[in-house]
Amino acid sequence: MGNWMRHLMCLVPQIARAENNCLQPMNDGLQLSTSVDFVDAISLANVVKFGLYEAVINDWVGPIKVISSMGKQRVLYILLDFEGLGSFERSEQEDMLLSILNAAFSNITIFNKKDFHLDKETEAVFQRFQNGVSLVKADSKLFRGLFHMAIKDVDNSDVEDLKKEFCSKIQQICSKSQENFLTKMYGGSVEICAMPFFNRPEYHESIRDIAVVVDEIPGSYSIGKAFLRDVKLIISQITTKD
Repeated sequence: MGNWMRHLMCLVPQIARAENNCLQPMNDGLQLSTSVDFVDAISLANVVKFGLYEAVINDWVGPIKVISSMGKQRVLYILLDFEGLGSFERSEQEDMLLSILNAAFSNITIFNKKDFHLDKETEAVFQRFQNGVSLVKADSKLFRGLFHMAIKDVDNSDVEDLKKEFCSKIQQICSKSQENFLTKMYGGSVEICAMPFFNRPEYHESIRDIAVVVDEIPGSYSIGKAFLRDVKLIISQITTKD
């Protein structure tokens, strides 16, 4: 498939939905038909397709990086948007399942925060992440990404105070468990950055800083077929509770 086609396609079809307290895989961006027959996660993974991007990823022979916001040995960036996370549209169970899916194969998770303080809403989201810790299975290839917290509309001078507050809140949330979601799902890799107001030059500098972080992170996959295989299996395992 030519480069012009890769540039033409800019939206990946929806690959899964969290509803009714379950993760529902999508097939070519559409709800999976009730007539589809599967007995386990592996047979379900063989059914799931990702639309036109299936061919792009399957034929890709260079490294892949997965961000949870191309000639010679270029990197294919796959951007996942976890829409509605932490909103009234999602139950606690659905948020937990999405957080596991996100952390499993993302090289970097960019968690957007709109203000300086860790409010009750953010604490609730982190608590839902924490609830998924017991379901995370050890795997040398998975749960190795960076948790990058981007704080919007704040100055760099405020970041240190925010880091202290962040650590304090995480300790409170995770106090009842020997493991917390940051170490279990992200290997303890955490960064917090400030993103000044949009109309200031520093805002665009912060975007470039994030781009540098993404470029420096090693990709988890050296070929597209391996990525397709794993992401389909992960979605299917969460769906079938395998």
